[in-house]
Amino acid sequence: MTAEQTANSSNAGDSRPTLELWLVDLAGAAPALQRLEREVPRLGAAERGAILAHAHALERQRRFSAHVALRVLIERVAGDSARGKDLARPAAGKPRLVGQAAEVGFSLAHAEDCALIGVARGNEIGVDLEVVRSVALAPLRRQLILRAAAALSPMPLIEAPADAAFIQAWVRLEALAKASGEGLARTLTLLGVWHASAPRADVADLARRYLSSTGLTVHDLIAGSGSMAAIAIAAGLRPPTPRAFPLDRAGIEALVGVASP
Repeated sequence: MTAEQTANSSNAGDSRPTLELWLVDLAGAAPALQRLEREVPRLGAAERGAILAHAHALERQRRFSAHVALRVLIERVAGDSARGKDLARPAAGKPRLVGQAAEVGFSLAHAEDCALIGVARGNEIGVDLEVVRSVALAPLRRQLILRAAAALSPMPLIEAPADAAFIQAWVRLEALAKASGEGLARTLTLLGVWHASAPRADVADLARRYLSSTGLTVHDLIAGSGSMAAIAIAAGLRPPTPRAFPLDRAGIEALVGVASP
């Protein structure tokens, strides 16, 4: 048995809970990830086609690197059973792995040249990462979003600058929407932010009750300068410190126990 087979066999048979967070420098890791994917394809055909069909070259490159990095990290936890297989994409749910890797939850967000990836065995996970920027939004809608997001965590939203506070609120909501599998539009509706039938004053209470019903908690993460990030995970779990994804092929292959030639 090769070193790769030994590592992957061990990972696939390990049922211990796993929770990892990784920050990926998409520009720095791109050459190694592109070469690795050419030699050992990990993306499914539909996933690859959707990425390569993107009209903008820079965004296409970023998405390609982010998704290959995600597949490497999934393989690190679940073994190589998902290599080359497309994700299952239920009409009303989030993407899922199939087969032996089905117990592994994952979440990916990328903003410009940085990606945040979470992988969890036996637990749901949602992450979001956004660059701080100005967002044009009606004042009432903005206040509802801020109020709902503030109720998702015991940690208060930052007070200033206003753009940073809004993006902090947004990543909390997006992380929750990903972890719950409801999607952002339905989550905002359930929290009373969109198409609300409840009084506006109830938004915070709706958010707290909805969060409790999911069994999740939402945590802010330390992101790079000028960015905001959040993670939603099972209540009782502590978010790990994000680790830096390797930039070179040897470092990337070491994550899954493959010796570089």
